[in-house]
Amino acid sequence: MHAPMDVDLLLDQGIDLFNRKYFFEAHDVWEEIWQAEKGPMRNFFKGLIHLAGGFHHYQNGNYRGSVALLTSGIGYLSPYLPGQLGIDLEAVLPEVRAQLERITRLRDGTSAQENVEFPVVARKPRGHG
Repeated sequence: MHAPMDVDLLLDQGIDLFNRKYFFEAHDVWEEIWQAEKGPMRNFFKGLIHLAGGFHHYQNGNYRGSVALLTSGIGYLSPYLPGQLGIDLEAVLPEVRAQLERITRLRDGTSAQENVEFPVVARKPRGHG
């Protein structure tokens, strides 16, 4: 029997990893939550996983995979606007969209170099929205 999952702790660990550009590791941590979640938040966690996976693919030069996962991540997270579990999606998603546009130009060959900047995910302390 497993101990109860501490979703807040895992969510924060994933955010910390994501913000330090450890996207693969953030993906793994958030996947633990997603696998256990059977309710309406399942796609929220799937969206976070896809963002992390998308930026991981970018780091490895896989622009096609990056564009696909960032696009689906935005799609999964958009229904949760303006935010969820203290994560301000209204701040994060426009940043992701801007990077997606840059990575799409790289994928399509319409640009040889882009200044891709990884977004930062912020989370308000519990009890503050």
